[in-house]
Amino acid sequence: MEELEFRSALRQAQKGDGQAFGKLYVLVAPRIRGFLHTRGAEDADALTNEVMLRAFNSIGRFSGSQSAFVGWVFQISRNAIIDEARSRQRRPQTVDQDDAPELGDAVIDTWHEDQQSVDRVAELLSHLSQDQADIVAMRAIAGLSYEEIAAVCGKRVGAVRATYSRGRAALKSLLELENLRREQRGRDRVAPDEPVANGGRDLTCPT
Repeated sequence: MEELEFRSALRQAQKGDGQAFGKLYVLVAPRIRGFLHTRGAEDADALTNEVMLRAFNSIGRFSGSQSAFVGWVFQISRNAIIDEARSRQRRPQTVDQDDAPELGDAVIDTWHEDQQSVDRVAELLSHLSQDQADIVAMRAIAGLSYEEIAAVCGKRVGAVRATYSRGRAALKSLLELENLRREQRGRDRVAPDEPVANGGRDLTCPT
């Protein structure tokens, strides 16, 4: 969307024009949904609608560019997923470990929004700190610029770049560890009675 078109839609939406807000919804909602989905939202579609409803109700207080608007809505979405996580922690849960997705050789760069890929990326991100997971999801999944992410998180651009780099490095380590475990399981299936290779070191739990 061109900046002039955005500003026109924003002015009309602030006057209560639902059709104008629909244009803003199309601008940002798909990226919000991808972010919420990979950050573990129980119902990403419903939470996306809730986020956009909050944005609509507060849009009269917004002032800024298209990029600033995207960042503003992502701030709302980040708060929404934090609120949902806190609510989930207060509820008793029963987890079937057999149903948990196994870490594999999925790569963030080749992510596609089908259920299997989303679940795998969400599982990978769950091993990172909240800041790392949010920044990786906003950058690699939602496609926000470092400047936009910095505005959402209240960080300097350099800090965002560093956190993103650490998050990607952590994901790489997780994938390498999982590959080692896969290789070990493969060897165990082929020759379960043979002694462990590599001088007897157990590769399933590297330190």
